[in-house]
Amino acid sequence: MITFDRDYYPQEKFPNLSLMQIDATELTFDSEFDVLFSNAVFHRIKATETALKSFGNISTLNGYFWLSLWGRKTMQSYSKLLT
Repeated sequence: MITFDRDYYPQEKFPNLSLMQIDATELTFDSEFDVLFSNAVFHRIKATETALKSFGNISTLNGYFWLSLWGRKTMQSYSKLLT
């Protein structure tokens, strides 16, 4: 997916857009992102609480987290973490 996005949104045409593929539990940014996007992979992260804390640390105060999950039970388990 990221290869497609890099081809579709070239840096020359979209200089303010950065596309990255990095470990969700080892994020080192500080309140830099307005939007975080996870497409059907979050359920594969073993340290989900660590990843959620990382997302909180790297997002801006009014930032958005777009989370796409597989399965009803998966969403039920994560909704407990998010509340």
